[in-house]
Amino acid sequence: MKAPHEERRFQNNHRSCQLSWKDSINRLPRTNQAFNRIDGDDRLSYQLPPTGSTAGRILQHAAGIFERLLSKHKPMTFKFGITNDAHARWHSKKYGYRFSVEKFEHLIVVYAADNPYGPSFLEAALIDRCKSFFAQLLHLHFSLLKFLKGYLNRKYV
Repeated sequence: MKAPHEERRFQNNHRSCQLSWKDSINRLPRTNQAFNRIDGDDRLSYQLPPTGSTAGRILQHAAGIFERLLSKHKPMTFKFGITNDAHARWHSKKYGYRFSVEKFEHLIVVYAADNPYGPSFLEAALIDRCKSFFAQLLHLHFSLLKFLKGYLNRKYV
């Protein structure tokens, strides 16, 4: 296990990356344990923004990950959420994604913080951003249904 002040290596889309931990996250007692458990699980990964990123850059980073996943795997079921232990959130028999009805395949940690406020705002921003995306899809869906209804109700002469 690496000391908290050392750089940590991790796999990110099949390539090796470097991550320098912020001091505030390093001071948390479970940081290394939590990320070591993610490293040891094929269904879990993390793609964190660069250290010192602004709030806007963090949102851009997380939204970019989601948009790339959506374009690659659509249609797909997804969920934005907050957890203090990704491994436990995935494997819990009571509330874990591994055992959920939706049959999720993977959990990606896109942001880590030493407080609940940043993750809460990021979750809300991602949900809000996706609402507009799904509103556009819903509008397209209803427009298509209206067109089809009109087309099917035409009288052939």
